[in-house]
Amino acid sequence: MNGAFVFDELLNVEISEMESGFNVEVDVRFREELTKIPHVNAMEMKIENNEGNYFVEELNYE
Repeated sequence: MNGAFVFDELLNVEISEMESGFNVEVDVRFREELTKIPHVNAMEMKIENNEGNYFVEELNYE
């Protein structure tokens, strides 16, 4: 985010198991570096298991 925002916390985490991994829906709160104003972005991730390692295969956010 080019230093404009700083990660604050995860909110409303929902994890559902799929056949080969997980689907994660989460709200991520960031704060503006200078003003400290919070911004919440909804994100969805598809995490796949590949030979015992987990990778984010798809990331969607608003």
